[in-house]
Amino acid sequence: ILSRPGYALAMLRQKHSKLANAIDPASIERLPGSYVDPAFHQHHTDLLFRMNLRGRKALLYLLFEHQSTVDPELPLRLLLYIAAIWKKWLADNPGKKLPPVIPLVLHQGPKRWSGPRKLADMLDWSRRTRDMVGGHVPAFEFLLDDLGPEPSSHVQGRDAPALVRILL
Repeated sequence: ILSRPGYALAMLRQKHSKLANAIDPASIERLPGSYVDPAFHQHHTDLLFRMNLRGRKALLYLLFEHQSTVDPELPLRLLLYIAAIWKKWLADNPGKKLPPVIPLVLHQGPKRWSGPRKLADMLDWSRRTRDMVGGHVPAFEFLLDDLGPEPSSHVQGRDAPALVRILL
């Protein structure tokens, strides 16, 4: 059910409505494959969607995290997944520019997410060093939908298709 394009857009709308509103709903299509490291398949499920974002191709990468603890290395793993997505894109679209990949993590642990959401927060550097070299190292922040501690009444009140609210 969550692999349906309309549901992916509804999930994105929960975390970034401005971005979701810039997407052409008729252009959304699920792409085959998984980018999750096999060592994490028991705790993670992923889906990749292609869409038009203001007239240009973009990719929405949904990672569903089903584990009881927060993974402090998730930003790094997401970077590796994004790199794998881009590598496949280049193989399938030689000579074309890379599309943006928007990572959205759905966390369903028993406690709130407490790990880093920015790759930069994993680096051991001072503010001064970050200000000096920050533009020269990979950096991104993933969107997070943290359902762990949310009461079911909050989930049921979301602006999403009924079946998605039931599954969440």
